Amino acid sequence: MPIRKALIIGGGIGGLCAAIALRQKGVETHLIEKQETPKGQGIGIIHQTNAVLAEAALGVADEVLRQGWGFAGGRVHNQAGQLLYEIPAPAGLPEGLPADMGITRSRLTAILLSRTKTLGTKITTGTTAQVIDNTSDSATVRFSNGDSDSYDLVVGADGIYSDLRQRLWGEQYRAIFSGQGGWRLNIPRPEELEHVWLYLRSDGPNCGLMPLANDLAYMWCTSNEQSAGWKDNADLPNEMNNLVKDVGGLYGELRERHLIGGADIIYRPFEYVDLPKPWHKGSVVLIGDAAHASTAHLAQGAAMAMEDAVVLGEEVAAGGAAPDVLQRWENRRYKKCVWVAETSLKLCLNEQGRLNEPGFDALTQMIEGRKRAMAPT
Repeated sequence: MPIRKALIIGGGIGGLCAAIALRQKGVETHLIEKQETPKGQGIGIIHQTNAVLAEAALGVADEVLRQGWGFAGGRVHNQAGQLLYEIPAPAGLPEGLPADMGITRSRLTAILLSRTKTLGTKITTGTTAQVIDNTSDSATVRFSNGDSDSYDLVVGADGIYSDLRQRLWGEQYRAIFSGQGGWRLNIPRPEELEHVWLYLRSDGPNCGLMPLANDLAYMWCTSNEQSAGWKDNADLPNEMNNLVKDVGGLYGELRERHLIGGADIIYRPFEYVDLPKPWHKGSVVLIGDAAHASTAHLAQGAAMAMEDAVVLGEEVAAGGAAPDVLQRWENRRYKKCVWVAETSLKLCLNEQGRLNEPGFDALTQMIEGRKRAMAPT
């Protein structure tokens, strides 16, 4: 039976992209989100070339560029702020699209939500899937609001703490703490900050600067942590300041200017998901962070979810029942997503001095990661 009707669980980046990709292929789509309003959580997000191309396929790249910031490549500095390396921009992009883009998560979510609504997806908020009767032919779902319905496909895009993953795959596949966390702070964009600026530190985790819009950027750093707890207190500016007080250059100037009392800093632990294949069971598939969440070190989490959605739409359009469609989808996505997750974790462990891999060079891996992530999927 071909896939004509799909349920998407989760209204984040991956879920909205899946709804768009499937709807563009003529599938009747229903998206549920446990929050009352889908909203982007966090500060900002970088879109490397593969994410830009996925957004073009979803029909949102122009609007993301209009509301965000387009650029090409970046700069790598040492701890003192001296330039070490210029990250080149890839060639062969469609006319009018930048190699990279930055945008706030809230703006990106609003753009994706608008596109989802325009295409006619049914959206139900404040609702969860309570019971799923899953077979190879269809899945019947009972919702927390008392409704129920049957679908040819159920897409689990409910994030790193996916309830669907734990229910259908097992509670042993919980998010795993990496030993690090990330600190982010929105700041006015300095005129000279036109690309990503990365600072490699000799005696601690790395940090950097990222443009998000004409008037907005964010500064970030990573830290080694003992536990996966979230930080949410008034002392965050002082803690972040202490972490990066030895970093020079533009980053040091901005630290002195913005890392002061009252600064609105967001801290989150870096966690990942190690889920063996298959990532699909019967008529259910997991995409994005629900299947292969990675640490932030290659900045590819959202891009992988977007690509998952685009490829899923392509395979559904190619025809076949859910098990065949989902196996073809997994054949195209598994190696790339796992490589991104494994390499991101290696970079994370290397910063902590916990990677037992002689000859590992972080800069080389980041450059190679950018190239491999852009490869067709």
